Amino acid sequence: MKPEPLGSISTYLSPLDEDLAARLEDLWGRYPALSGFSVRGADALPAPLRTAVLENALVVAEVGVDPILGSEYSERISDEIAVALLDFVKDRPEAADLLRDRPFARHVH
Repeated sequence: MKPEPLGSISTYLSPLDEDLAARLEDLWGRYPALSGFSVRGADALPAPLRTAVLENALVVAEVGVDPILGSEYSERISDEIAVALLDFVKDRPEAADLLRDRPFARHVH
């Protein structure tokens, strides 16, 4: 007799959350040195830069990468995160509210 499946852990997640989780898993998989990052609104930028961006812009901030890899690597990962999130918001405009003012961290087991 085959046991009943227990179901999916993600049954409580909305389709939007599931889409975000899949995109984050892709980032974590491509960049093992990435430990986390946050997404902030334009108010996280220094005052002189705020005038050059839209009020509702999202900003990738506080990117956590092993410092031994250097600033160029960290900047590349920051750019990759920004592109991944831009694609997400383009595909799902309602995602902007889900991302704003939120930290994201790698799960370590």
